[in-house]
Amino acid sequence: MNPDYRHDELAYQMDHSEADLVVSIPERVAALEAVAKERAKPLPVVDTDAWPGSLPRPGPAPRRGAPGLASECGLLYTSGTTGRPKGCVLSNFYFLNAGAWYRGLGGRLAIEPGRERFLNPLPLFHMNCLA
Repeated sequence: MNPDYRHDELAYQMDHSEADLVVSIPERVAALEAVAKERAKPLPVVDTDAWPGSLPRPGPAPRRGAPGLASECGLLYTSGTTGRPKGCVLSNFYFLNAGAWYRGLGGRLAIEPGRERFLNPLPLFHMNCLA
């Protein structure tokens, strides 16, 4: 999630995504705990600097069966410049195709297995870095 989100934005994203757990850097724990207190659905908040011996048990899986190409792999939120951010469900198929696209660029962007490393300076909540 965007680290610049304020309380209302955090609350919206945590509710809309139906999040079951938040793992947070210490600087954001208090803000996320405030959001968790307002939710009807429990939202455990784990501080990365105070890692517990075990994580809270997950609830039931939202879908049955083994994951496949159409299965949800990621949930990316738009910037919300014209309203509330929209949650975009991205499938395994989407991410596999995004990887294949980068792999196939060629030319100056040719990827040589075992020789190349990638540095993507974009934040993790940005689609390009996420993929």
